Amino acid sequence: MITFRWVLLALMLGLAAGRAAATAQIPDQISFDGQTAALYAQPIQPLLSARPDLKKKVDRYIKGGCSASWSGLRASWEIRDDQLYLVKLEANPCADPKDVPLRKLGAARGADRLLADWYSGQLRVPQGAEIEYVHMGFESQYERDLILTVEKGRIVGREVRENPLLQRPPPEPQYPPEPAPES
Repeated sequence: MITFRWVLLALMLGLAAGRAAATAQIPDQISFDGQTAALYAQPIQPLLSARPDLKKKVDRYIKGGCSASWSGLRASWEIRDDQLYLVKLEANPCADPKDVPLRKLGAARGADRLLADWYSGQLRVPQGAEIEYVHMGFESQYERDLILTVEKGRIVGREVRENPLLQRPPPEPQYPPEPAPES
């Protein structure tokens, strides 16, 4: 009987932990072409992963956490002259946000931005109406996505992708239709 209780307790804890991780995330922000939009990517993470010294400096600003911000951070980005810049880094975006000075990440004293030359990859900027909410990470679906391809902080490609969910044929009926009454 004791073994059954331990198995049941472990199962309940495992389910609770899985549920806690399944939360839509507060997105970063990105400004370009005169607009500001949500950014469904976190280009700061490769820098913090590669540089434990910088991660340690940033972590000093993070107090507590919330399930809507697994990293404890929210960044604001800007594209200027086809370059990706970090313009603001905020710790604790769920409650009591606190700015992390860009100089903690290597920006010159007084600089208002930091070139994201550490980042290469794709950035997803959702556009249009939300067509499917997914309560997990950045998985919600929108009418289309702007995909920005970045190489060492330089924007080298832009592509608008229409959401394939909008192109699906209607689902087949689950049950055969009722036969028409005979006249």
